[in-house]
Amino acid sequence: NNVTNDRAKPTHIVTLDSYYIGETQVTQALWQAVMGNNPSEFKAQNNPVDFVSWDNCKKFITKLNQITGQKFSLPTEAQWEYAAKGAGTEYYRYCGSENINDVAWYGENYAYGSVHPVGRLLPNSLGLHDMSGNVWEWCRETSKIRGGCILHDESKCKVTWSWSEPNYYKGFNRGGFRIVME
Repeated sequence: NNVTNDRAKPTHIVTLDSYYIGETQVTQALWQAVMGNNPSEFKAQNNPVDFVSWDNCKKFITKLNQITGQKFSLPTEAQWEYAAKGAGTEYYRYCGSENINDVAWYGENYAYGSVHPVGRLLPNSLGLHDMSGNVWEWCRETSKIRGGCILHDESKCKVTWSWSEPNYYKGFNRGGFRIVME
Protein backbone atom coordinates (compact mmCIF):
# COMPACT_ATOMS: atom_id res chain seq x y z
CA ASN A 1 0.00 0.00 0.00
CA ASN A 2 1.70 3.19 -1.22
CA VAL A 3 0.36 6.23 0.58
CA THR A 4 0.80 9.87 -0.40
CA ASN A 5 -0.66 12.03 2.35
CA ASP A 6 -0.96 15.26 0.40
CA ARG A 7 -1.02 15.19 -3.40
CA ALA A 8 -0.98 18.98 -3.51
CA LYS A 9 2.80 18.91 -3.17
CA PRO A 10 4.67 19.37 -5.36
CA THR A 11 2.20 21.38 -7.40
CA HIS A 12 2.21 20.88 -11.14
CA ILE A 13 0.24 22.12 -14.14
CA VAL A 14 -2.18 19.76 -15.86
CA THR A 15 -4.20 20.49 -19.00
CA LEU A 16 -7.57 18.77 -19.36
CA ASP A 17 -9.87 18.32 -22.34
CA SER A 18 -13.61 18.76 -21.83
CA TYR A 19 -15.42 15.91 -20.08
CA TYR A 20 -18.57 15.06 -18.15
CA ILE A 21 -18.37 13.38 -14.75
CA GLY A 22 -21.05 11.53 -12.82
CA GLU A 23 -22.97 13.60 -10.29
CA THR A 24 -22.69 10.66 -7.91
CA GLN A 25 -20.80 7.44 -7.56
CA VAL A 26 -22.11 4.55 -9.67
CA THR A 27 -25.11 3.17 -7.81
CA GLN A 28 -26.00 -0.43 -7.22
CA ALA A 29 -29.07 0.07 -9.42
CA LEU A 30 -26.90 1.08 -12.39
CA TRP A 31 -24.41 -1.73 -11.76
CA GLN A 32 -27.30 -4.24 -11.61
CA ALA A 33 -28.80 -2.90 -14.86
CA VAL A 34 -25.49 -3.22 -16.71
CA MET A 35 -23.90 -6.30 -15.14
CA GLY A 36 -26.95 -8.32 -14.03
CA ASN A 37 -25.60 -8.82 -10.51
CA ASN A 38 -24.76 -6.83 -7.41
CA PRO A 39 -21.38 -7.48 -5.74
CA SER A 40 -22.01 -4.97 -2.95
CA GLU A 41 -21.82 -5.88 0.69
CA PHE A 42 -24.32 -3.19 1.73
CA LYS A 43 -27.20 -3.76 -0.66
CA ALA A 44 -29.59 -0.89 -1.47
CA GLN A 45 -30.38 0.43 -4.95
CA ASN A 46 -29.41 4.04 -4.16
CA ASN A 47 -26.20 3.12 -2.36
CA PRO A 48 -22.97 3.34 -4.31
CA VAL A 49 -21.78 0.01 -5.60
CA ASP A 50 -19.10 -1.20 -3.20
CA PHE A 51 -16.66 -4.09 -2.96
CA VAL A 52 -15.50 -3.63 -6.56
CA SER A 53 -11.92 -3.74 -7.77
CA TRP A 54 -10.33 -1.60 -10.49
CA ASP A 55 -10.55 -4.67 -12.75
CA ASN A 56 -14.31 -4.97 -11.99
CA CYS A 57 -14.79 -1.28 -12.85
CA LYS A 58 -13.08 -1.72 -16.21
CA LYS A 59 -15.38 -4.68 -17.05
CA PHE A 60 -18.44 -2.61 -16.11
CA ILE A 61 -17.29 0.31 -18.29
CA THR A 62 -16.58 -1.96 -21.26
CA LYS A 63 -20.09 -3.40 -21.04
CA LEU A 64 -21.67 0.04 -20.48
CA ASN A 65 -19.90 1.34 -23.61
CA GLN A 66 -21.15 -1.65 -25.63
CA ILE A 67 -24.74 -1.10 -24.44
CA THR A 68 -24.82 2.69 -24.91
CA GLY A 69 -22.45 3.22 -27.83
CA GLN A 70 -20.83 5.99 -25.75
CA LYS A 71 -17.27 6.36 -24.50
CA PHE A 72 -17.29 6.16 -20.71
CA SER A 73 -14.20 5.59 -18.58
CA LEU A 74 -12.86 6.00 -15.10
CA PRO A 75 -11.72 9.58 -14.45
CA THR A 76 -8.03 10.31 -14.47
CA GLU A 77 -6.68 11.55 -11.14
CA ALA A 78 -6.47 15.04 -12.65
CA GLN A 79 -10.10 14.93 -13.85
CA TRP A 80 -11.25 13.60 -10.49
CA GLU A 81 -9.41 16.27 -8.47
CA TYR A 82 -10.43 19.12 -10.78
CA ALA A 83 -14.10 18.10 -10.45
CA ALA A 84 -13.80 17.63 -6.67
CA LYS A 85 -12.35 21.15 -6.41
CA GLY A 86 -15.34 22.62 -8.27
CA ALA A 87 -13.43 23.19 -11.53
CA GLY A 88 -10.91 25.33 -9.71
CA THR A 89 -13.52 27.60 -8.09
CA GLU A 90 -13.32 26.01 -4.63
CA TYR A 91 -10.40 25.93 -2.27
CA TYR A 92 -11.84 23.62 0.36
CA ARG A 93 -10.15 20.67 2.03
CA TYR A 94 -13.15 18.50 1.23
CA CYS A 95 -15.36 18.37 -1.85
CA GLY A 96 -17.65 21.38 -1.35
CA SER A 97 -16.83 22.54 2.17
CA GLU A 98 -14.25 23.12 4.86
CA ASN A 99 -16.67 21.33 7.22
CA ILE A 100 -16.37 17.64 6.44
CA ASN A 101 -19.70 16.84 8.12
CA ASP A 102 -21.52 18.91 5.44
CA VAL A 103 -20.21 16.82 2.54
CA ALA A 104 -18.82 13.44 3.60
CA TRP A 105 -19.72 10.18 5.31
CA TYR A 106 -16.48 9.21 7.03
CA GLY A 107 -15.15 7.56 10.18
CA GLU A 108 -16.79 9.99 12.61
CA ASN A 109 -20.35 10.29 11.25
CA TYR A 110 -21.41 7.17 9.35
CA ALA A 111 -23.88 4.52 10.52
CA TYR A 112 -21.57 1.66 11.48
CA GLY A 113 -21.45 -1.18 9.03
CA SER A 114 -22.95 0.48 5.99
CA VAL A 115 -22.33 2.95 3.21
CA HIS A 116 -24.97 5.64 2.64
CA PRO A 117 -27.29 6.40 -0.29
CA VAL A 118 -25.65 8.76 -2.79
CA GLY A 119 -26.47 12.46 -2.88
CA ARG A 120 -27.70 12.90 0.69
CA LEU A 121 -25.09 15.46 1.76
CA LEU A 122 -24.30 18.85 0.20
CA PRO A 123 -22.83 18.95 -3.32
CA ASN A 124 -19.88 21.04 -4.40
CA SER A 125 -20.25 24.06 -6.71
CA LEU A 126 -20.58 21.74 -9.75
CA GLY A 127 -23.39 19.76 -8.14
CA LEU A 128 -21.19 16.72 -7.48
CA HIS A 129 -21.88 14.62 -4.39
CA ASP A 130 -19.81 12.28 -2.23
CA MET A 131 -16.36 12.91 -3.70
CA SER A 132 -15.17 13.03 -0.11
CA GLY A 133 -16.14 9.97 1.91
CA ASN A 134 -18.77 7.21 1.56
CA VAL A 135 -16.81 4.84 -0.74
CA TRP A 136 -13.39 5.63 -2.15
CA GLU A 137 -13.17 5.94 -5.91
CA TRP A 138 -10.93 4.22 -8.43
CA CYS A 139 -9.24 6.41 -11.04
CA ARG A 140 -8.11 5.51 -14.56
CA GLU A 141 -4.45 5.27 -13.60
CA THR A 142 -3.86 1.67 -12.59
CA SER A 143 -4.56 1.19 -8.90
CA LYS A 144 -5.08 4.87 -7.94
CA ILE A 145 -7.80 5.63 -5.37
CA ARG A 146 -9.28 8.99 -4.32
CA GLY A 147 -11.81 10.49 -1.90
CA GLY A 148 -11.61 8.46 1.29
CA CYS A 149 -14.45 6.33 2.65
CA ILE A 150 -16.63 5.72 5.69
CA LEU A 151 -13.78 4.01 7.50
CA HIS A 152 -11.29 6.85 7.06
CA ASP A 153 -10.51 9.84 9.21
CA GLU A 154 -10.76 13.42 7.95
CA SER A 155 -7.22 13.54 6.57
CA LYS A 156 -7.90 10.76 4.05
CA CYS A 157 -11.08 12.45 2.75
CA LYS A 158 -9.27 15.58 1.49
CA VAL A 159 -9.56 16.22 -2.24
CA THR A 160 -5.75 16.17 -2.50
CA TRP A 161 -5.28 12.76 -0.85
CA SER A 162 -4.41 9.74 -2.99
CA TRP A 163 -3.08 6.23 -2.58
CA SER A 164 -2.57 2.99 -4.50
CA GLU A 165 -3.85 -0.55 -4.19
CA PRO A 166 -3.54 -3.59 -6.48
CA ASN A 167 -6.02 -3.75 -9.41
CA TYR A 168 -7.77 -6.77 -7.91
CA TYR A 169 -8.21 -5.15 -4.46
CA LYS A 170 -11.86 -4.66 -3.40
CA GLY A 171 -11.20 -2.44 -0.42
CA PHE A 172 -12.81 -4.24 2.50
CA ASN A 173 -16.24 -3.47 1.01
CA ARG A 174 -15.56 0.24 0.51
CA GLY A 175 -14.26 0.38 -3.08
CA GLY A 176 -16.46 2.18 -5.62
CA PHE A 177 -16.17 4.59 -8.55
CA ARG A 178 -17.79 7.22 -10.73
CA ILE A 179 -17.59 7.51 -14.48
CA VAL A 180 -16.65 10.18 -16.97
CA MET A 181 -17.64 10.69 -20.59
CA GLU A 182 -15.35 12.62 -22.90
